[in-house]
Amino acid sequence: MISVKQLTLFTELFTPWAVLSVCCLIVAIPAAFRSRRLPAVPWSSVVATTFRLKPHEDLMDSLLSFTRTNRISAASIVTCVGSLRAVHIRLAAAGTADGSSGFYSNDSKRYEIVSLVGTLEYNSVTDKATGHLHIGLADEHGAVIGGHLVTGCRVYTTAEVTLLRCPSLQHTRVHDPDSGYDELMVVPTDDACLSYKAT
Repeated sequence: MISVKQLTLFTELFTPWAVLSVCCLIVAIPAAFRSRRLPAVPWSSVVATTFRLKPHEDLMDSLLSFTRTNRISAASIVTCVGSLRAVHIRLAAAGTADGSSGFYSNDSKRYEIVSLVGTLEYNSVTDKATGHLHIGLADEHGAVIGGHLVTGCRVYTTAEVTLLRCPSLQHTRVHDPDSGYDELMVVPTDDACLSYKAT
């Protein structure tokens, strides 16, 4: 709170209109923050694992296979470093009205993996693993291209992957009418999953 002494100092330094503006901001800003409520979200402890993919392995297929084999209900990729000998990625707005295929493919160049991010999940009902992954790749000139990771990206020398597994969560994909796609929904799977809510 502002004391009367501080308010008097303001009035000596600023015009009455400036003081009125400052006072309005003092009242309005906290009210604005109070009105912004975040929805409750599930939390989970995490377990990290790191593994290596070898030359010629398909990056996407291998990640999905690892997720399914280990029945990982919810995971995020922390990092991936390595290189690819063949690239096939889906670009943003793939299949739009401009007539472009929406894919970039190249099996004659080598690429460094400069980024790999996203989420993975195994669904025990369907016995399928799915994921939503984005990859960034740099060619021999340092030019970078990125998009959705799909089947067709084959490892050149190595792909060292670190995953964070969230054992108290289940990732699912639910159709979102706003985006038109199946989007991530996170479901707590046990009582250990805490819920955070903004105050």
